[in-house]
Amino acid sequence: MTTFEYLSVFISIVIGLGIVRVLGGVAAIIDRQDARSYWVHSAWVGYFVFYLPYFWWFTFDWRREELWTFPVFMFVVFFAMLAYLTVVVLVPTRDSDVADREAYFDRVRPRFFLCLCC
Repeated sequence: MTTFEYLSVFISIVIGLGIVRVLGGVAAIIDRQDARSYWVHSAWVGYFVFYLPYFWWFTFDWRREELWTFPVFMFVVFFAMLAYLTVVVLVPTRDSDVADREAYFDRVRPRFFLCLCC
């Protein structure tokens, strides 16, 4: 097993957790007919449906890297964890508590953009 393969397992797990979370959010948006949807929140959720697999594909291109130092690895891991944390802020843990997605997005917007802009 190469160094890249060993390190990419961790990154894949973090990205996979983010994909599970965002797909759960998509399912909740589709399932909850009584909750008032908000197009901005739905657009950001849709963005992360495509961004997380793209991020994994982007890190796959690092397979050509010969020398993996700890700072380089932490650079990649940091952005994987940041993507996951952004999804956690964006998608509510318990969708049953969210009756109005616009109010929810307004409440989490500062934390969401803080994670997004880092």
